[in-house]
Order: sequence, then C-alpha cells, then structure tokens
Amino acid sequence: GKICSSLPAQYNVSEIVINPTIQNNSGQTTFCPSSTANFTLNLGGVVPDLIEWSIVSSTGATNFGSIIEGINSANVKVGFNEISSSASGLLKVAVTKCGKTVQKTYPIQLLVKPVITIGTIAPICSNQGNVVVPISITPALPSSAQIKFFIDGVAQGMVNYSGGTSITIPNNFTNQSNNNISRSLTLQLSICNYTSSTSTNVSVYPQTELH
Repeated sequence: GKICSSLPAQYNVSEIVINPTIQNNSGQTTFCPSSTANFTLNLGGVVPDLIEWSIVSSTGATNFGSIIEGINSANVKVGFNEISSSASGLLKVAVTKCGKTVQKTYPIQLLVKPVITIGTIAPICSNQGNVVVPISITPALPSSAQIKFFIDGVAQGMVNYSGGTSITIPNNFTNQSNNNISRSLTLQLSICNYTSSTSTNVSVYPQTELH
C-alpha cells in the first residue's frame, strides 16, 4: 500500500505549575478558641483533581480543630477547639493535579487568656475631666474588646478597646472630704470566652470649692 508522510509538527507544551496559597477571609492571624473561621485556597487558575484539608496542633494532636465545611473545596470553614496540648497549629491542604500532589500550610494561633495590667496613674482631681488610664495587654488581641471599669467595686461603665497603651474613662472619682483619699479602680477585659481583671489604687484630691 501507499504510505503517506508529512513533516513533523511541533507544539510548545508547558508544565502545569501547582502553587496554591491559603488565605484567611478576614485577614486574621490569631483566633479565639471555640470559634470558626473561613479560608480560601488561591489556585492561580489551576483546576485541581482533588483538594484535601486537615488541621493539627503544633504537637501533632488532631483535637486542635476540625473541618466543618468544604473538606474537598477551595473554600473551607474551620472550627477551633479549646486549647489543650498547644495554642498553635497548622491548617493543611493537599492539592492533586495530574498525579502530582502539592501540600501547603497556614499557621494558626489561638488566643491564650490575656493579662491586663494598669500603669501608674497620677493623682486625680475629683470630678474634673476624663481620666487616661495607661494599660498593657499581653498577648496582643486579635480584635477589639470591651473593658468594664469599676470604682470601689461599683460598675461605672464600659469602653471599647481596639489597641494602644491607654484607655480614657469618665472621671467618676469623687472625694467629699478635705483630704486626699484612695479609691480602687478595677478594669475587666472580656474577649473570646475569657475575662481578665486587674485593680489599682488611685489617689483622689478633695473637690475644689470656690468661695
């Protein structure tokens, strides 16, 4: 029979590059225990054959959290448990395409119970202006929090704290005597499922009277 032939044809072929990245939808790096968070897998346009999510603590414990939704999806909902073996962990994903599997991780830090302390407060004039209270909170908080304040154990109100080294509270310090007195100031921080308190004594000058 007759054999037909032609010149070889050449085509440029590029290898599929799998380089996924994990992104937290809220841009957080620290999370509350007993909370949930959503993450998205950026695949750079690659359509994978398989996506598999998992989560473990830094010690390898599997009770750090769980995949609630989307275990084989590019969008996943993760639940974090209460801290047991470690406050840090890894969210893992394995992406498979054409028989090749690439693994990526996202570091997870759960907030441990914060410690709040009050710095030195200068003597206060009774009922004059607001009071700036120097504070420090460790570790740094992942989001804003509420701080209640008490004078001599009596609740006075609440302020929103979103970072910084101080809070400003109304001056509800009274002194009806003719001498300097000491009043107790207590701050109570609430965030996640934690409540942390600290107290200090504040000197209050007598209320000025004009005659």
